[in-house]
Amino acid sequence: MVLVNQHRHRRHHMMVHKGLPIIACRTRKGDGFVNSDEGRVVKVNDKNVIVKIEGVEKEIELDHIEFGKSFYPAYCITVHKSQGITIEEDYTIYDWDRMDDRLKYVGLSRAVSHKNINIIN
Repeated sequence: MVLVNQHRHRRHHMMVHKGLPIIACRTRKGDGFVNSDEGRVVKVNDKNVIVKIEGVEKEIELDHIEFGKSFYPAYCITVHKSQGITIEEDYTIYDWDRMDDRLKYVGLSRAVSHKNINIIN
């Protein structure tokens, strides 16, 4: 596990570890990812972070600075980002009482089973 400075937001740091879910916050087509691509950290050491992006065959190796500029941790996603996906595991919808009916529909309709959904106001 290493601490990586996210240079776009100079005051923020993230603890990077194997298995960390990530989301791209910029596009680097030459490296094989675009903004909003999701993936996971495969390996991390003192100098580099190796990531695997969903749908991309090869692993991508970036130094800490480029990794910090290119990715955010992705422990959660917005309802908008969830459009078009199917969620098979349990998940929680936050701020239910602040959503309009369309957002509630999208949040609910991602689940394979209603038993997987937790709602928090």
